[in-house]
Amino acid sequence: MPGFTISQSQVDLESRFEPRLWALVHDTPSLYESLLRNLGPLGLAATDVRPIVGDGSIGGSGLEFWMFAFQATMRIRLESFTAQCNSLARVGREQFVSLLGSTTAAIEQASRSSFKFRGHTLSYSCHGTIDGMTSTEFIRQFAPQGPKIEQMGESIASGTALYYGPARPVLSSIVTLDPSRVIDGGLFLKIVVIADGSLTTADELSRFADAKLSSVFAALNLEVKEWWL
Repeated sequence: MPGFTISQSQVDLESRFEPRLWALVHDTPSLYESLLRNLGPLGLAATDVRPIVGDGSIGGSGLEFWMFAFQATMRIRLESFTAQCNSLARVGREQFVSLLGSTTAAIEQASRSSFKFRGHTLSYSCHGTIDGMTSTEFIRQFAPQGPKIEQMGESIASGTALYYGPARPVLSSIVTLDPSRVIDGGLFLKIVVIADGSLTTADELSRFADAKLSSVFAALNLEVKEWWL
């Protein structure tokens, strides 16, 4: 099993919830206060929170804030929140899990009613190198070389997207393999997993992500010591 050394990676999470967060429209002071109370220990200040105008609709508008020296972005809308970290090397995993947990607690308090998740979409992508082979050689195991096309040069590489069906709590998954545009000879890997709402806490989501990503690496026959890099 060749080793896969990750050089850079990012994660995006969208969590859809119910009931809708009407405090975002009708009671923004209580929502802001709840956010500042719950995320203050992580460093959130009033000057960090900004409104999102969006497309002008109630579903497209919301608010956003940056955390951990602008390395993580959180956006809250009427029916969901999204958390994004563009460089996992600069944000600790425990920090990110705490961000998710504190945001969930703030939304639950501001909604003033029972709160539950409808579903989650986890997207993880990374660039890295494979011991002893290039990404082109590796991807050929899953995608054939492209056909010769008249008046075009030789096919130099292939990419592929692999689609998977439900396996509760997973509803569907996509694994994308491409040559990296960041690392010469490296591999770009993207994993998207859509899950149901049975994952109810940030810790559960963290364990779920660890299990699913580890299973993808194992299925691709890649040895990865740590994906949060």
